[in-house]
Order: sequence, then structure tokens, then C-alpha cells
Amino acid sequence: MKRTVKKITAIAMCCVLAVSSAFVANAKWIGDERDFRLMGETRKISNNQVLVTATGYNESNPKYYGVMFENMAGKGYSVYFKDCVNKLKFLNLPKNQEFYYNKLTNLSGSYFTNIYDLYTFDNTGGEYEKVKIKLSTFSPYFNEDGSVTQTLDDGSTHTFAWTHKDYDSASSDKKDYCETSGICVKSGAAVTAVVPDKDGYAELYISKKIGVRTELSMYLNYRRKDGLSFNRAVQGARLYGLVRGDITKDDSITIVDATLVQKYVAGIEDFDKLQLFNSDVNHDGEISVVDATLIQKHIVGLDS
Repeated sequence: MKRTVKKITAIAMCCVLAVSSAFVANAKWIGDERDFRLMGETRKISNNQVLVTATGYNESNPKYYGVMFENMAGKGYSVYFKDCVNKLKFLNLPKNQEFYYNKLTNLSGSYFTNIYDLYTFDNTGGEYEKVKIKLSTFSPYFNEDGSVTQTLDDGSTHTFAWTHKDYDSASSDKKDYCETSGICVKSGAAVTAVVPDKDGYAELYISKKIGVRTELSMYLNYRRKDGLSFNRAVQGARLYGLVRGDITKDDSITIVDATLVQKYVAGIEDFDKLQLFNSDVNHDGEISVVDATLIQKHIVGLDS
């Protein structure tokens, strides 16, 4: 009886949103079911804190990358990824301040990229879930194995595999180039520096709050002995689909997403693992009309 009432309610709500529902009847996962996995680990972060960690690192990966949040007065709060490999580090930030989000390159504290958006952390506290994803499924930048290939000025290509090699170093493999490259991902108040495994999977923390996007930043630097060089920073790119409330996995939350939840509750739509994760916006372990209502409230700005 309870299931019947739930279905009747959901069908009634779907009728209200019938104009949108015509476009979402066949929502499908863009990758394999293995491409998104919950790791069974949740971390709580307090307001005005940033969680920093690094996953997948080994001895050949760059050691001097880090993250820095700099306030408007020029004071920076930083941690290096080499100090949080498979560990958790927390930055405690002052309240009621805005911060730039910088990534560091060296121990002197200079940074190579800056996302010029301003961030505040007074309301970013909450639960963060550790997930494992196949990077190429969530971003067009990546190859199947998690590497990134770029075209150089002479028309040739070079593939960056998140290593650090220097032909001037005694530890070099004596190839005729030096290279350093790195990735980090920001979701709310969680920053994860990642190195994918051989199959292109990476572990990272994402916010369980509705509407929080997952941002990708990369640094790619390459130099040959003949003088050809390549230097590129990618800042604030999206890992599409890793947003609570985004059922269509298009990095936005609209009435279409609420409609999909209602149709799932009514038994007329099937969800994959990522859609189930994104749908449970109240974190009670069930997908119900409550979740659809919360998504609708978020759309019109009534969830703050």
C-alpha cells in the first residue's frame, strides 16, 4: 500500500512537469558501471576547513605540487601534496573571508596557476564521500589510461603520464626531455591530488551537498634538449556528472533532474549507480519524492 501511494504521488507530480519529462525518458549512463564506485569512506569537514589529500602517488610522481588558499590581504594557507600522500591534512581558514585558490610548484611558495574566482568556506562543512572514477568517462581531456596527450608546436604529440623526469638529474632515465605534470580535483572544501592507476581510475573526495560541482586542474610542462617546450595549465575544468542532484549527468541541475527522480520513484525509470548516488540528496539511503522536492527547492533557491 505504501509503495502504491508513493507511486500515485510521484505520477501526479510527473504530470505537473510533463513538458520537461518528454526529454528525459531515455537517460543512460555514458560509461560502464565500473566507471563510478563508492569506496565506503566518508569524511566530515567543518566549516572554514579544507581537506587535502593525495591518492595514487609513487616515487616517480612530482613532489612539489601543493595547494594554497590566499586571502585578499595576501596571506596564504598551504600544504604540499607530498606531505599528504595517503594521509589527510586540514587547512583551517579564517571565517568571513574570501580566498583565491592557487596550486604551488616549489618549496619557495611560488605558484603556477590561479583560479581567479573567489571562494568562501563558511558553509562548506559537511560530509564528503570517497569515490573511484575512470577519468576518461568524466572528462574529455583524458585518454583511456588516464594520461593526457597534447599537440606540440612542431605538430608532434606528447603524452603526459603524471611523472617527473629531468635529464639534468642524476636520477634521470636519460631520455632527451624533462617533464612534470600533475592533477588535482576540488569539490567544495575537499582537494585531492590524484595519479590514476594503469587503467585510468583515480580516487577522490566529492561533496555530498546538492549542487556542488567537481573542478579539475592540471599542469603540463615539457621541454626537449632541442629547445621545443610546452607549458599549459588547465584551471577549473569540470568532471561532468559528479554533482549531487544532477541525474542527467550534464553538470547542471534543472527541472529535468527532478522529473527523473519522480519517474524513478514511480517505477517507470531505471537508474545506474551514479544516478542513484546523485538522487539521494537527503542522504537517507532511499530515493523518494522528498529528494525530488529538495532538488526543486534547490533550483528556485530555497535550499540555502
